[in-house]
Amino acid sequence: MQFAPDTSTANRCMIGGMIGNNACGAYSIRHGTTRDHVIEIEAVLADGALVSFGPLDGPALEAKRRLPTLEGRIYRAVFEIIDAHRELILQRYPRPEVVRRNTGYALDVLARGRPWVADGPPFNLARLLCGSEGTLALVTAATLGLVPRASGRRPLRPHRHAHGRHARDARRGPTWAGRGRADRPAHLGRDPPPPRTTRQPVLDRGRPRGGLGARPPQGRHRDRRHGRPPSPICPSM
Repeated sequence: MQFAPDTSTANRCMIGGMIGNNACGAYSIRHGTTRDHVIEIEAVLADGALVSFGPLDGPALEAKRRLPTLEGRIYRAVFEIIDAHRELILQRYPRPEVVRRNTGYALDVLARGRPWVADGPPFNLARLLCGSEGTLALVTAATLGLVPRASGRRPLRPHRHAHGRHARDARRGPTWAGRGRADRPAHLGRDPPPPRTTRQPVLDRGRPRGGLGARPPQGRHRDRRHGRPPSPICPSM
């Protein structure tokens, strides 16, 4: 098992920093962001109180909202903001299909859950802390969800005549944190890999001068030994 977000700084980053940034890494196309794998957060508030933010529903959420403490004020304030402005929040925030959407505090994530959506996820302020850049509380501990470690990896190097095709396929292909889509290209399978692309200017700068023939179509990956595109792995592409 492993913690799903796999950032480029994995050999030195900390869980607290990943929570603050809502980090995701190359495999966000498959596993989503840190927010999708944080279950509960222990944190210190501005008054020095040590609290635990986790999934709440029904009576448990009401009990938190009735607390006379700073913790209770936080629950009341967040709940009332969403309750009063939910339609505007959902309208103005980036679409949920955009996995990497760290735009302000994640009120839209809570607005798509209970009690406003009957079959949505429970109300959980831990999800609001993810991506808050440490501005809301001091995180001291976290309970995380794990995913099975991949048994193996195999690179796929398709080439395209246009960079836009790669972007469209990547947009169609993700499972978006476990929720599959029927229009996924067949070559991506059930669990698509993280997309990597190289734009033509980068390829041009890395190409030795002279003797390598004509410039290949835009956006293609090339065999560096011979300066020409490799045979496509997926002819339909």
